[in-house]
Amino acid sequence: MEKDQFEDASRTGQIELITDINKKKKKRSSQQGTVENMDLRSSDDTDFSTDENDPLKAKKPPHKMNQLLATAIAGNDITSSIFYTIGVCTTAAGFLMPISMCLVVLVLYLFRDIYAEVCTALPLNGGTYNVLLNASTKPVAAVAAALSLLSYMATAVVSANTAASYLNSLLNGAIPDSDVKWFLIGVTIMFLAVFAFLNLVGLSESAVVAAIIFIFHISTLVTLIGFSAVQFGMNTTTFLDNIKYRNDVDDINVNSTYAYHAYSPVIAVYLGFSTALLGVSGFETSANYIEEQQDGVYPKTLRNMWALVALLNPALSFLTLCVLSVHEIIADSDSVLTDMASRTAGGSVLKYVVGIDAVIVLSGAVLTAYVGVIGLVRRMSMDRCLPQFLLAQNPYTHTNHWIIILFFFLTSSLVLITMGDVTELEGVYTVAFLTVMTLFALGNVAMKYKRKQLPRFVKAGWIRILLGIAFVVGGLIGNIYFDPIIVAYFAIYFTVVILAIFSMFARIRLLKVLLFMVNDISNFIPIPASWKDTILNWTKSEAQKIKSQSMAFFTKTDQLAQMNKAIQYVLENEITGNLKMVHVYESQDTIPPSLQRNVSMLDETYPKITIDLVLIQGIFSPQLVDSFSERMRIPKNLIFITCPSNKLMYKINEFGGVRVITH
Repeated sequence: MEKDQFEDASRTGQIELITDINKKKKKRSSQQGTVENMDLRSSDDTDFSTDENDPLKAKKPPHKMNQLLATAIAGNDITSSIFYTIGVCTTAAGFLMPISMCLVVLVLYLFRDIYAEVCTALPLNGGTYNVLLNASTKPVAAVAAALSLLSYMATAVVSANTAASYLNSLLNGAIPDSDVKWFLIGVTIMFLAVFAFLNLVGLSESAVVAAIIFIFHISTLVTLIGFSAVQFGMNTTTFLDNIKYRNDVDDINVNSTYAYHAYSPVIAVYLGFSTALLGVSGFETSANYIEEQQDGVYPKTLRNMWALVALLNPALSFLTLCVLSVHEIIADSDSVLTDMASRTAGGSVLKYVVGIDAVIVLSGAVLTAYVGVIGLVRRMSMDRCLPQFLLAQNPYTHTNHWIIILFFFLTSSLVLITMGDVTELEGVYTVAFLTVMTLFALGNVAMKYKRKQLPRFVKAGWIRILLGIAFVVGGLIGNIYFDPIIVAYFAIYFTVVILAIFSMFARIRLLKVLLFMVNDISNFIPIPASWKDTILNWTKSEAQKIKSQSMAFFTKTDQLAQMNKAIQYVLENEITGNLKMVHVYESQDTIPPSLQRNVSMLDETYPKITIDLVLIQGIFSPQLVDSFSERMRIPKNLIFITCPSNKLMYKINEFGGVRVITH
């Protein structure tokens, strides 16, 4: 390319084809790579990346959540789990339940810094899926996403079912015992339907409303603790009887159906800890809206949630044993806290307050599940892990109706399959969530190794990480040992979700199989030529449509190895026929001398993909990436970069979802 040609192109202010990269035609179906020079500066030739008045400047960011609002959304989720955790934990650990709860507090303490390190280094929405997408491969991230989807489904069903149980307890036997089962099924599905409708009409979770619910909820639990402590001070008989009950040989023989009777105290505590891990779900929720939080707030939300769990869960578990017998806790595990409230001086008034609080905060957890699954499925659809039709929006409410409707039908099917008995589903919920936590911790390890240049404000030590993984994996094994049937339930739903995701990765192969089958079958069965041509044309058209979406990689240098690594990542993780190597330069003499030659070599090396070179004069910035994305019609989640160093003046989240794929 001649120098005067390059200079002429740089002054045009438009994308221009300068020259073919390849001098010799390659033997392949894709086009030859090209060199393009793009001018993204404003008309007055002022660099838009530094001019605040430039029309391409990014819009002012929306108001972000403070510590209270950010804590409230996730706090409602994690603190509401106490309503259904005490019963299942008591079944496994008996009167040793408080010890199991304290071990759960320890696990959360370990994971505080694990989550904080990752999310301060990579402050992007998406939780575990986003971490693994930027630190490993897309299939690994897809597995985490599938587990997260299962976790959201189970969250919605368990929360709605528990809310229905507490509503039934408030009715004081108005529902005949013979009809309670169907009442719970109907009310559970009703809760799921109501929040599906609210999401369809465009009502999303309000942080202010969440904060009001949060304050009411915490106040209710603190009040319950106060009344229960007074009750214990007045009468210690129940607690002492619970201890004696565990050690009474005759009671062990009579009540052998209760799991904690069959094991030694150590095993009982271990199994209780395993099932109590159900109560830490929600700890990851804050990572799913980290971009909407003010700077520095995210680690504080983790601290606040840990403090709440550390104060409330052990206290409530201990005081439950002081007010109710172990037998009563297990027999009425779905509404333990209302029974507990009715036995204190608060009486029926406190019972109704606790019951109303349970219904409200658990309903909020259902809404949180809808909001979470909508965001995750949208992101996965944009990343082409799920079908594009899921991105369709209602023209009036601008909501993703297919995501909402499908989520409602899937969760309702879970209710009907289990016939309202969500005991097994609680186990599936725990397995999915604990696996997600393990993957997040492994993502932290990957970030330390592959993305160590990213600045982070918190660092988790290796002992903390290894202990965290050991505790969570141990809890996972304990849940499976305690109730092996949950593996079957988990496998069924996980298989369905993961097959749907991985079929998207294999779309081209599946279309090739379809072509082969049509051609092969036509040799044995007469197929009208018009039918065959229609199928063949549609198949080829779909394959071309899938591969037509271009992608881009911003390269800082002309290093052949780095660009080659980026190409291999794209070929292994994406489906595209075109990759644009983009280099941003301040002046012509700073363009790496071997850049064009190396891109040409790579374009020749990989015949299945066209590799173009795009040169942009300017300063690498979020505004430049925005403009490039709009001009080239490449979504920012399909734009890739190398791991930025701490010298970059912008945070990674300011680039709007670009993906880090190389060191």
